[in-house]
Amino acid sequence: MRNGRRTTSVLLVAAMTAGLAACGTTEAAENVTESETPENTDYNFTVSYDGIQTGDVSSGVAVHDPSIYEENGTYYIFGSHMSAAKSDDLLHWESIADGYNKTNPVYGQIYDVADEAFAYAGSKNSLIQTDDKKTHVWAPDVIYNKTTGLYYMYYCTTSTWNASNLCYGTSETIEGPYEWQGALIYSGFDKDTIAGTDVLDYVDEEYALKNYVRNNGYNFEEYPNAIDPTVFYDADDRMWMVYGSWSGGIFLLELDPRDRTGDSSGGGRGTQCRRLLRKASARRRTQIH
Repeated sequence: MRNGRRTTSVLLVAAMTAGLAACGTTEAAENVTESETPENTDYNFTVSYDGIQTGDVSSGVAVHDPSIYEENGTYYIFGSHMSAAKSDDLLHWESIADGYNKTNPVYGQIYDVADEAFAYAGSKNSLIQTDDKKTHVWAPDVIYNKTTGLYYMYYCTTSTWNASNLCYGTSETIEGPYEWQGALIYSGFDKDTIAGTDVLDYVDEEYALKNYVRNNGYNFEEYPNAIDPTVFYDADDRMWMVYGSWSGGIFLLELDPRDRTGDSSGGGRGTQCRRLLRKASARRRTQIH
């Protein structure tokens, strides 16, 4: 009984305090005069360029999501929508590729293997169709592989905000053409589409569905969207790829620079990071916070 009386007292005090606070707020609001309320505030965001030399610069090209690579004094930018350009001074640019077509000199070979390159994502004919029924090849990054002596282009074929396929191609020259070699990472799959990926080559189905699939869809809260790759060498000449966006975060994966594409013992296309993925897929890939 004593505990019940004490609880009642506390509730009464709380109610009285809340009532007094409300009264105080009302009185304060009534005491605000019109002169204290800002009216017709005029914000001026004009920027003065007095004394500053200005001019207009037009690069002459448009390359979305560009990555840049320098070789022998020439700068190359590679971007989404199969576009690329080059420049000797970073001011005047020459287009060397643009648009989704078979004659694209940098990317065009992808259409020769479209059934493979777009099997999972990136086109209206993919297992997961593009949301606008168009072709999506986005955010490439180019690096010279010191081990194989080839240029590697990493890019994503994307269908929806989290259904993507991170692929790569190789070329003997920086300007291509880049020959599609295979897919490295998949995202956006569910229990019905996981068979269209290579995830089950590395983990069993029970593990995959428990970890990578949630509420009958892709577990995007913990795992990445396979897009926006950037590949680099560290100080010890180990090769790494940073990727991911719009999902579980930015991820870091070590690559095997000994790309055994074409070697029958290597398992065919897309083998560059399989040895490492067999280890990494059994646990959550390193996430950058």
